[in-house]
Amino acid sequence: MQALSAGLLQLEGRVGDAFNLIPGAELSRAGLWTLEDGWSLVAPVFTAGITSIGVLTFAKPAGTGYGTAALCRRFPVISGDACTLRLQGRAAGPGTWRLSVRLFWYDADDTFLFPSLIAILAGDGPDVLTRSAEGTIPAGARQARLVFAVGLTGTAAVVEVGGPVVERITTAVASTRAGVDALDAVLTTPGTGLASRVATVEAEVRDPAAGLASVRASVDPAQTALATVEGHAQASYTLRAHAGSAEAGLEIVAADDPVAGPAAIVRIRGDQLIVDGDTHLDDAFIERIVVRQAEVDTLRVNTLMIGDRAVTVPVYLAFPGSIRPEGGAGTNIAAGSIRREGFATVITLGCQMGGWGYGECIFELRRGGVLINRFPSGTGPSGANQSIFSQYVDTDAGAGVTHYRVDAIWSGYRQPIITQRILNLVQTKR
Repeated sequence: MQALSAGLLQLEGRVGDAFNLIPGAELSRAGLWTLEDGWSLVAPVFTAGITSIGVLTFAKPAGTGYGTAALCRRFPVISGDACTLRLQGRAAGPGTWRLSVRLFWYDADDTFLFPSLIAILAGDGPDVLTRSAEGTIPAGARQARLVFAVGLTGTAAVVEVGGPVVERITTAVASTRAGVDALDAVLTTPGTGLASRVATVEAEVRDPAAGLASVRASVDPAQTALATVEGHAQASYTLRAHAGSAEAGLEIVAADDPVAGPAAIVRIRGDQLIVDGDTHLDDAFIERIVVRQAEVDTLRVNTLMIGDRAVTVPVYLAFPGSIRPEGGAGTNIAAGSIRREGFATVITLGCQMGGWGYGECIFELRRGGVLINRFPSGTGPSGANQSIFSQYVDTDAGAGVTHYRVDAIWSGYRQPIITQRILNLVQTKR
């Protein structure tokens, strides 16, 4: 037995018509798209190069030809109008991928006319590809539908699609749009309670005649609360603010369960962080800080520079892209080497783990192929991003170049996606 209730709010005002015609183009919720088997919608995402709130993902099954389709709702068009189409695509991890992009045309009576192949996107790995095409609405067409399908033969990875845009090409006066799109949902079962609120508040102005392609600002808050009869509880709040090419974000996550125990994380993203008044930090990790004057009771550092001389040897490694860990022996997510000089080595691992459903992994740290540490971790509810951070001190007093590697082993539930991986190795010198 379960109960589901939801409330939808949509407000929109337009002046002019140079705007995205696709309903649900921000990919913030799946209800505005028809997703056949294998397709799902993940939101929010924070992948550089993806302009939408979420992405459509396709988990490749076995087979040849093209797989099932993801289709947007029908939107009105005018025969003879010139239009442009843009979108982004990538693989969620290593591997080739292939995607077909089509437009289905309908007349005023909802009768299907014919399809048009707009583009074939093909790539290798997680780098985002952006494609655009221009054309003219065919005679007799009054409605259209954007359709994606993945080529099974040329695809060896999970495919992600984002940022779909279909716009009229116009030289009219400036066009203005403002809108509010919000969804509240509550789900209860005998053992689970889930509540969420997702919204987008945006404004956009375009003036092609003056050479102004687009000026857009938006605020995207999302809130989720989850409790289960197994004793797991999680609350999260994310906020993204966009203004032109500027972006700032806030993520707050608190979680507690019988296995991993309690954890709370706050993440703030922006070019500058300004704090008024006194600031008290019980524990902080700061990538870079400039201090003009400091009074310190106790100082502990990984790397202390006196002039141009260091008294530690640090190795900092960052790994781009995303990885979907496998089961069994797992998948390598980070590796690096450091020259040890007979003292302890501090190994720090950091990453983000999310997906389109709750998933779990076991992380294993090896020195020269020998397992020296392991710990489990999971994503947030419904696959929300979870910040993973672990620090381990290798007290083995070895010497010479030593190789460390971290493997992630998918251990249960939905297969997660691991991004933003860093590995920091510090060898203390006396």
